[in-house]
Amino acid sequence: VVAKGKPTGVVYWAGLCPVCRREMPEIQAAFEAYGDQVNFVGIDVGLFTNLGSKQDALDMIEELGLTFPLGVTLDFNALPTYEITAVPTTFFMKPDGQTLRKESTLLSQEALFERINTLIEHSQG
Repeated sequence: VVAKGKPTGVVYWAGLCPVCRREMPEIQAAFEAYGDQVNFVGIDVGLFTNLGSKQDALDMIEELGLTFPLGVTLDFNALPTYEITAVPTTFFMKPDGQTLRKESTLLSQEALFERINTLIEHSQG
């Protein structure tokens, strides 16, 4: 998904994370609003943060009606490699895969859209 010619938002989240539960609908709204301009992907790390199982993640996806691409990593090394110390953590990545910004906090819809607009601006060549 990353480095495929489009700006990309990657959110690391967990099924039992209350902050993630608040932010994921905002990510869904951005996915719907920006359409083909930006790729979005969510990666469940609940197994490694003690914040949920695969089933907890699936339950959250269903309960919140999330339709953007979501998956799971089975590699614990993703957390230290990408310096994920909290969930949700969202990366805003340029089309070449370079990280423009990383946020390890709850983003309001306004803040999220601001970050995405900045990402799009920095992704135009």
